[in-house]
Amino acid sequence: QREIGFGANNWVNTAIESRDGKLLIGGQFAAFNGVNTHGLIRLERTGSIDTTFITPEFGAFMQRSVEAIALQSDGKILIGGLLRNYNGVTGGNFTRLNQNGTVDSSFHANLGLGFNGIVKSTIVQSDGKILVAGGFSSFNNANTGNIIRLNSNGTLDNTFQQNTSGFAFAMTQQRDGKIIVGGTLSSQNGMSIGNLVRMDSTGNIDTAFSSALGRGFSSIVRAISVQSDDKILVAGNFSNFNGAGAGRVVRLN
Repeated sequence: QREIGFGANNWVNTAIESRDGKLLIGGQFAAFNGVNTHGLIRLERTGSIDTTFITPEFGAFMQRSVEAIALQSDGKILIGGLLRNYNGVTGGNFTRLNQNGTVDSSFHANLGLGFNGIVKSTIVQSDGKILVAGGFSSFNNANTGNIIRLNSNGTLDNTFQQNTSGFAFAMTQQRDGKIIVGGTLSSQNGMSIGNLVRMDSTGNIDTAFSSALGRGFSSIVRAISVQSDDKILVAGNFSNFNGAGAGRVVRLN
C-alpha cells in the first residue's frame, strides 16, 4: 500500500515490528500518504495505516523527531528522540505510550524534565529495565552519562554506573546480556575507546572486547546488529578499524 500512496513526507529514522506483525515507523515526517501523523505511525501488514492507533502530537516540526522505538512485554511502546511536547504537555525526549498510542501518564519519565538532549536508541532488557542512549547529560535534573538505565516504571536506575564522553548513536544487546554501544565515543569511565564499546550489565567496560583495546573505528558508528551466530555487524562513517581499512560496513567476531 505504501507504493500506492505518497509514503512519508520526510525522514524515516526507525521502524520496528510488533508481535502482531504491525509496523511502527518513526521519524521527522508530518504526514504519511497524506494523513497527518506527527512523526509516528503504525501500519497494518499490508502497509495501510492502522486507524486504531492514536498518534500523539509531538509539537512543532523542529521539536519533533522520533529516533528510537522499543516494545515492552505488556505491549506498551517506548519512544525517544527530539520530542519537546506531548499533546501540549512539555516533554523530555522520551516517553511511553499505551498500545493504542495514547501517552501513558503513569510512566515516571513523563513526569519530570526528562532528558536534556536527544535520545537515539533504547532497549528493553529481559528484567524489564530500559537502556537509553543518545546525546544527553542529565535526566530529570540528575547528572548522567549519555548511556543510562531506567527502571521499568521510568525512574533512574542508579545501579548502572558509567560515564562516556561523546555521542551514542546506536546500541544493541547480545544474548548473554552484554551491551554494545557505538557513536562518537572517545572514552568511558576514564578508559580510551574507539567509537564502539561493550559493557557488562552494570555499565563497566568489557576489556575482553578487542575494540576497547585498540584504536577502534576512525569515525562515527551509526548502526550495530548482532547476527544469529553472534557475529557483529557495524556501519557508519569510518574508513578503518584498529588501523586496518574498513569501508563503512564491517563484521566483527
